[in-house]
Amino acid sequence: MATRTTGRTRTPGRNQVVRLITASLILFAAASGSLFAAGSAESFDEALESIYEGRHNLVTGDELVELMDAGAIGRDVYLLDIRSTEEWEISRIEGAEYIDYNDFSLDDVSHIPRDAPIILYCAVGWRSGRVGRTMRDAGFSNLQDLYGGILLWADERRPMVNDEGETEQVHGRQRRWGRWVQHPEIEVVY
Repeated sequence: MATRTTGRTRTPGRNQVVRLITASLILFAAASGSLFAAGSAESFDEALESIYEGRHNLVTGDELVELMDAGAIGRDVYLLDIRSTEEWEISRIEGAEYIDYNDFSLDDVSHIPRDAPIILYCAVGWRSGRVGRTMRDAGFSNLQDLYGGILLWADERRPMVNDEGETEQVHGRQRRWGRWVQHPEIEVVY
């Protein structure tokens, strides 16, 4: 990046570049709203409030358990796990279908009817919210987010599975989020 002054080209110094990058990151954080919320929140609920602000169509862990007990997941209701492969391999909610957030495309959900009930979850709700907006824009009309994602699900000691069966491990995504899982029987891994 060069600027013109009085006929000479001047290249910004290292300090100017660092200030510019820092200012850009601060603007990005302010625009995204929840980027640093977990680090400054005093409780998990406060951190989650910042993520879900303005969102509707949330489903609680209790409501998802009722759907699971009724056999609706995988039959009448799609449960989509919107995380990374590493997170999915550590644990997931039984009956969930894996959709890789990092490579998400509408082709991944083309098999789902646009009016089918769909519950999305990730670690805490940020990534599932982004995918949900994309799906809504594409005509999916019956989307819900699992409030608190798999981290609240784990902290409330709800059942999780992996390829070997039931597990008490959950991927914390990032330490600023994983720290909110306080249940002593749940192991948070990274």
